[in-house]
Amino acid sequence: NSSVTDTGIVQFGPYPNNTDVQISVANDDDVNCVDNSNVLNQGTCALLTNTSQYTVDELVTDVLINSECNQAFNVSFSTGTNFGSTNGIGYFEANGSDWPFEDGLIMTTGDVLNAVGPETGVLSDGDFTWPGDTDLENNITGLNLGDTNNASIIEFDFIPVSNHMSFDFIFAAEEYGFFQCTFTDAFAFLLTDSSGNTTNLAIVPGTDDPISVLTVRDGQYNTLCESVNEEWFGNYYGDGGLPPNTSPTNFIGHTEVMTAESAVIPYELYSIKLVVADDGDTLYDSAVFIDGGSFDIGQLDLGEDILVSSGNALCEGEQIILDAGTLPENSTIEWFMDGMLIEGFNDVTLAVSETAFYNATITVNNTDCTYSDDILVEFFENPIIISEEMNIIKCANTDYMLEVNIENDNQLNSLTYIWSLDGVDLQSGDNNTYLLSGDQEQSGEFSVTVYDNITFCWNSININVEFYENSYCVDLPQGLSPNGDGFNDCLILDHLEYTEDIEKIEVFNRYGAKIYELNEYVDQWCGHDQDGEIVSVGTYFYIIYFNSTKEPINSWIYVNY
Repeated sequence: NSSVTDTGIVQFGPYPNNTDVQISVANDDDVNCVDNSNVLNQGTCALLTNTSQYTVDELVTDVLINSECNQAFNVSFSTGTNFGSTNGIGYFEANGSDWPFEDGLIMTTGDVLNAVGPETGVLSDGDFTWPGDTDLENNITGLNLGDTNNASIIEFDFIPVSNHMSFDFIFAAEEYGFFQCTFTDAFAFLLTDSSGNTTNLAIVPGTDDPISVLTVRDGQYNTLCESVNEEWFGNYYGDGGLPPNTSPTNFIGHTEVMTAESAVIPYELYSIKLVVADDGDTLYDSAVFIDGGSFDIGQLDLGEDILVSSGNALCEGEQIILDAGTLPENSTIEWFMDGMLIEGFNDVTLAVSETAFYNATITVNNTDCTYSDDILVEFFENPIIISEEMNIIKCANTDYMLEVNIENDNQLNSLTYIWSLDGVDLQSGDNNTYLLSGDQEQSGEFSVTVYDNITFCWNSININVEFYENSYCVDLPQGLSPNGDGFNDCLILDHLEYTEDIEKIEVFNRYGAKIYELNEYVDQWCGHDQDGEIVSVGTYFYIIYFNSTKEPINSWIYVNY
């Protein structure tokens, strides 16, 4: 069931062949307002065939093989038109039917144009002027020289890229049913390597049986012989089978989809011969339908994308090795990262550690033949750890909180922080702080390691802590000699300024009179009073005030020249 609320022209379907359909139109505002159509029938969608849309060369290079590179060449063919008879080689497309292949190559012992469905009767096109094929007779057990007629043949050379080649096909024949116990046409896919060894790839999967009506049949359509490899038989449109008018082709029976395949040596020259022929006469035609684009002789393959979302990514900084496989002779390879050439990398492998689109392109020298593939490689982010201070002076008798933050925490999962000192773990958990207690003397190189609890990607930084033994990090000089020699000329408190914001300093003589005062003091008092006059030899007292809540520091200093 399906429904729409659109206005205007509405399409329903397509539905399976001969499906009955009734359309109802209802008014949502009036439940009594309903209009029903008569029962409609989908009818039969049959595949289409064509002998002029593609040349035979194009049927091989553009339809059969889907490749960036011209991997097939030296195409030759023979069919009925070479002998004044019908054309047995052409192009087909499913045309909305339930045929398993969208399009592809059809080779028949009769007329391609008569192969379109539905099943209307026996196909027996072609005549005796159209000969058979000797190679087929030599390679199929039971055939003798001169037995075949009406052979449609395509031959071509190819160079595989991978170590495996394959293509998908369906065998259809008019002999299914009445003649399936005694008679069959013949076909073969003859693969020949560079040493001259020939193998027939048209074999029933899991057996050594060449595919024919005799080796793939269902006994329910002719009880005079038992079933053979019936799991590979598809549909029958004769008596006791499916309705003939539901067939997408004009053949009475056909197999399931099968795969012809073989191990091959990459970049070695092979030839293949595709041939189908009538056996014994020119009657009861057969056909082979080969799936378009399924002739797989390999492509450059860098594998599936490596994605964070799929969980197969690594952590930033780790390496992933991309492998383009074997480099053919007289070829070069180039690698690209986000469309930019990676200079100096001309090996078939590439180690990558950054998120990017990578591309490998192999070019066969002095040709326009190139193979290429792209892959997106992503990496899980490592925690980016930041600390406001990397070098810290820890004062005696004061607490200090070490703290780090994660800049990219919104890109990460839950985190674990491991705090350690000189290689010894001190604290582990989800706390991004560590307390340096005032009653402990802890100093040295602190390390904090942060890792993602899901991806286990991690990072670490070091924080140097210097322990200052005096309370509040105060180290006050007791003597001053402002004689201009560069030593102890001034009261220098820059070490104190590092840890505290000094509000001001006040200096008094031994009688308690204030002789000097300065806000935001660092090192400006060099034995002079507020008017800049040099003070006399003696002891002086000073008070340091802080902007914080710390108590002021009172101390003394002796001035001498």
